[in-house]
Amino acid sequence: MTFFCDNNIAVQIPRVLRALDADAYHLSEVFPEQRNKPDEEWIPYIAEREWALITADKTIRRDPEQRALLIRSCITTFFIEKAIFCLAPVEEQCIWFIRHWRRLLEAAERAPRGTHYRVSKKPDLQKLSDY
Repeated sequence: MTFFCDNNIAVQIPRVLRALDADAYHLSEVFPEQRNKPDEEWIPYIAEREWALITADKTIRRDPEQRALLIRSCITTFFIEKAIFCLAPVEEQCIWFIRHWRRLLEAAERAPRGTHYRVSKKPDLQKLSDY
């Protein structure tokens, strides 16, 4: 399973995950010439490859067009609550992912494609039923 982190996730996170033998990339690594590539352009790219998405971007969930694109694309998505990141230094974010990575990976591997989760700090994985 390959994971894609958008610009709402620190670029260091996929690097830390790779140290745990995860297959993970940041948007800026996949598209180094287009670090601010619009969601509408990278979502089809990761869907075609059947990658899972890690994001803290609530716009994707709330904007009707982006939400519809995400649903049509059948991307397994982990919506990380911003509370995990907003006030935490990147080192703490990395520690959080190290502690909870196995749980996210297992959820992604057993979930049908297109499953969406809200991830809280504990972490609680709440399957979003509106998708």
